[in-house]
Amino acid sequence: MKCVGTDWSLVTTNDGKRYYYNAKTKLSSWQIPANVAKLRKTQENDALKE
Repeated sequence: MKCVGTDWSLVTTNDGKRYYYNAKTKLSSWQIPANVAKLRKTQENDALKE
């Protein structure tokens, strides 16, 4: 699943574990990348204002 607004995607392994993959930099991370976390927080705050 693509993380909209970033180069990151949330990927699920065959055994159900989830990690983040950046197609542009070819980096992967088990933890949510800082820019994805910041974007999600901004989106949540915007949704609460509506």
